[in-house]
Amino acid sequence: MEDSTPSVRRRIRRVRTSYNVFDRFIPYRPCLNADASYAKILAHRDGTDTFKQPAQHQDPRSRYYRKLLDAVFKKSDRRILATAQRPDSGYSSPMSPNRPFFNAQMDDLFATPPRRKRRHVPKSPICVMDLPKLRNNFFTNNLDWGKTNKIAVALNLTTYVWDAQSKVCQKIQLTTSRPDHDYISCLAWDPEGTQLVIADNLGDITVCDPECSVINHQTHLKERTPVNIVRWTEQGIYSGDRHGTVYKHDPRVRTAVARLGGHDVMVCGLSQGPGTPYLASGGGDGLVCIWDVRSSKVYRRIQAHTLLAKALAWCPWRKNVLASGGGCDDGNIRLWNIHTGNMVGEISTQSQICGMLWSEEYHELVSSHGLTKVEGNETNDLILWEEKDFCFEPVAKLQQHVGRPLHLAMSPDKTHIASVGADEHICLWYCFPASSKDDQTPTNVVSPVTLDGHIR
Repeated sequence: MEDSTPSVRRRIRRVRTSYNVFDRFIPYRPCLNADASYAKILAHRDGTDTFKQPAQHQDPRSRYYRKLLDAVFKKSDRRILATAQRPDSGYSSPMSPNRPFFNAQMDDLFATPPRRKRRHVPKSPICVMDLPKLRNNFFTNNLDWGKTNKIAVALNLTTYVWDAQSKVCQKIQLTTSRPDHDYISCLAWDPEGTQLVIADNLGDITVCDPECSVINHQTHLKERTPVNIVRWTEQGIYSGDRHGTVYKHDPRVRTAVARLGGHDVMVCGLSQGPGTPYLASGGGDGLVCIWDVRSSKVYRRIQAHTLLAKALAWCPWRKNVLASGGGCDDGNIRLWNIHTGNMVGEISTQSQICGMLWSEEYHELVSSHGLTKVEGNETNDLILWEEKDFCFEPVAKLQQHVGRPLHLAMSPDKTHIASVGADEHICLWYCFPASSKDDQTPTNVVSPVTLDGHIR
């Protein structure tokens, strides 16, 4: 019997549902402190860790801030199974009694960073000596300190050589047909400090040996003009006259071997670059000429000042930087890049710059000042300037002279300064103490023994 009931087919409809599949589970952290976590990430790590601390977090303020965050948020850097007990610093915090809140490094960070102390410079000279009949002439250069620790200073036609070690004074007398009108205008030691070159207002140049009291060489300029400055370098003797000419002399030849004409007016400044073939000359018109002594040609001309460029000093740690000082109408100390001719630094002193010297160890510049822009006034000071990034900051002002300090010289050990003023006095200053490795007592270099008995 067949079943007459129709068959019922059930159709099952599959419904597709869409859903997202995540690759990781992010837990819900309501108590997470992002600032504390960030501080922990940037915390100081051991040297074995490959991660390095960012450079912007290396300064003391940032380290102090991280230490403070660690203490506040109870950071613990102890191991679970420590092999050694961490020494207690003696301080603890109520929030973390098991962790010292302050330690030695923390105390240092909490303390105010110490300010840079200015070094002490003695304001009084260690020695003052009389120089009677010293000529008050801005364009003369009558002082030099040789390598053998001997100071040479000229008074009219007499040159005195004082040994700072033995305190012995020697006298060198030049003869002339006009003793009332002639005078020594400049002098300089040779690089070894054994021979002395002396020039006068008639263009006569004499090379002598003070130790043996012997004249080794004599020459004169054809123009018979006053010699304002003379310098003895490794390449020879250079002199500058009142007509604006620089001469090169050889002690073995009676006449000048080269004539360098770069100035229209008198030459009043000469300086040889240390370890370089360049010679700087300053003129009365404020022009500075850089000479290449190998070719005896002008390397560069720089209009450095409005009037007078007598004070010239090469920077000993920057071979291409020259310092120049102007007259009373200018009153500026300027730094020049000799290769480009650009001015890289400047300071206004409002007074005449008579001389300048560099200290390589202290990176400081010494300048002597005379007349000011106000007519009739004089400063008569020696100023020590700290030079950093071509900027000047005054360190000390030395006041002893009652007349403008015309000449400056530095001792061979670079610790003392000698200044000669129009007040007929020479002062010795202990400005740059030697380092500990070669420190010397000041009394070993100079002595407060006056030349009064020798000169008077």
